[in-house]
Amino acid sequence: MEIIGTKQYPVKKNLYRLPWTMNDNPHGWVEITDVCNIHCNGCYRRMKGDGHKPFEQLKEEILFLKKWTNCDSIILAGGEAILHPQILEIIGFIKKNRMKSLIHTNGLALTEQLIKHLNNAGLKGL
Repeated sequence: MEIIGTKQYPVKKNLYRLPWTMNDNPHGWVEITDVCNIHCNGCYRRMKGDGHKPFEQLKEEILFLKKWTNCDSIILAGGEAILHPQILEIIGFIKKNRMKSLIHTNGLALTEQLIKHLNNAGLKGL
């Protein structure tokens, strides 16, 4: 702890695991689909791909990242990640494995109801 004035604060260097390494990175990144609802000129995913990754493959990728990078959060990306038909199950799996889930999204497919479902499944951020 560091004392500034009359308050105690954690020492900043103890708050972060820096420098990040291959075996110690706070975030894992999983591209769960290449399906998207818009077509941006600069998108690196413009080529037609395989569509949605199967849930079993995603579970393997998430567990691999947890084991080998020591991450505590998984960023779900795509394409448009919220279009994956099993997005709620994916988020639930991440939560079950004691990690946080975050989604990179363009937001076009978000509805109030979907946001509630994502939140109930355990999503931590958009």
